[in-house]
Amino acid sequence: MVIGFSNRAKQILQTVWSEPRDRALHLLLVFFGAAAILMLVQRFDLFSAPAGVRMFFLQSVLVVLLIYLALKGWRPILRTERNWFLGIIALYLTGLFLLDRLAALDIEVAYRPLELPAWDQLLLGLVLAPILEELFFRDYLFRVLSSQGMKWSFALLLSAAFFTLAHFSLYPGAFFLGLLNGILYVASGGVLLPIAFHLVCNLSWYLLPAFYPSLFYLLEHSNLREIFYR
Repeated sequence: MVIGFSNRAKQILQTVWSEPRDRALHLLLVFFGAAAILMLVQRFDLFSAPAGVRMFFLQSVLVVLLIYLALKGWRPILRTERNWFLGIIALYLTGLFLLDRLAALDIEVAYRPLELPAWDQLLLGLVLAPILEELFFRDYLFRVLSSQGMKWSFALLLSAAFFTLAHFSLYPGAFFLGLLNGILYVASGGVLLPIAFHLVCNLSWYLLPAFYPSLFYLLEHSNLREIFYR
């Protein structure tokens, strides 16, 4: 099974355009340079831009980078296998339900009405971040690193590490998501499943109080929240 997956990874990750690894590293420097500027602005309140403008700043940088890559010939692999798509999403939601029932054995918490955040946070967390981050860190960076002679498993770890740093901290949940979405990218044959899974993972935090209240209580009153949700 491991050998079969490794062969599939080599096949899927073969780039179909001439892309030097140096360009990928330069674009990473641009992205993290923009992130450093944003951190300085937020830390010292250098500009009086609204919070919403700052919130979408890095996504705007990713849009510019992806447009630049498209002009250079990059095309994302926009496909997936239906069984993988439906199966992984159902497995994740079922897993949350089972964990909630397990947590309820210790303490039963009442369900709460569903409360969603402001529209700008929803747009960022459920649309922009899943699409732009998966296109850049999975379909572009993971593929480029793998196609330049680097072992695909090491490229997976490295792309997940850069994805983690993009969250401004050593956030374990981002690293786990980066690893899993890299595996899903290979297994499903494209970037659509990682985008969908990223979206569902972000959405699940808002769903926890209404649909998985005991699990939410457990996460809120332990250190587990800082590991899996941010």
